[in-house]
Amino acid sequence: MISLPDRIADIPARLVEDLALGLYEPEKVAQWHGLSTAQWDRLKTWPPLVRAVEAKQAEFDREGLSRRVKMAMQFDAVGDELFKQMMAAEATPRMRLEYLQMAAEVADLKPKKDTVQQGSGFSVVINLGGAAASTPSVTIEQFDPLDAPPQYLKLVPEAALPAYG
Repeated sequence: MISLPDRIADIPARLVEDLALGLYEPEKVAQWHGLSTAQWDRLKTWPPLVRAVEAKQAEFDREGLSRRVKMAMQFDAVGDELFKQMMAAEATPRMRLEYLQMAAEVADLKPKKDTVQQGSGFSVVINLGGAAASTPSVTIEQFDPLDAPPQYLKLVPEAALPAYG
């Protein structure tokens, strides 16, 4: 008979994490971690392991990790084909931009609003020689075309854009 570990600390943390993610069948995960079928049959119902996996699942759910990992795997599965479609001549600039925005979001490549370094901006002061109480100023914000709503793409006629393919 195969004995159970003395304590949960004897179970590899990576095994608990892989089981908690739920991406693969538990038997397959156990096999990847070097457990025999007999060992897994005894271990899978061991209360400390069950509690550890449930706690890790709750943590992953709170952090959104399970959802992000599953979406990344799904995107990876269709990403190459979708990329080929976006490079085809039939793809419109709007389709390509939406693809790039979606890919940047899935890959977590979008700049974070709170970490982007903003410049000092641009200021214009016109002094007309009068003794005005206050000096008005104009500030022009930076414009990032990737943050622009898709309706701005309509400003460029498709015929003026080069064809890819």
